[in-house]
Amino acid sequence: MPCLLMSRPCKVCGKHHDFFFSEGELVVDRRYEYQCPQTGQTGYLWDFTRVEAVSAPPPGGVELHPTEELSGRHGVST
Repeated sequence: MPCLLMSRPCKVCGKHHDFFFSEGELVVDRRYEYQCPQTGQTGYLWDFTRVEAVSAPPPGGVELHPTEELSGRHGVST
């Protein structure tokens, strides 16, 4: 089931987007990449605080993809 992160600020353009993750389970200690819909540049999210399960990705949502990098939370260095 997809996970949704509503109205998060984009680390690339600064505007708010709805992000979603649809591959397996979202792991908070991992870094995820995405393509900014405004600039096309790659951005990264890793500071997840509120995630909700949804039945389908939102229209216009930005898909997150896992990277091999750790998030840096809980004292883990990136």
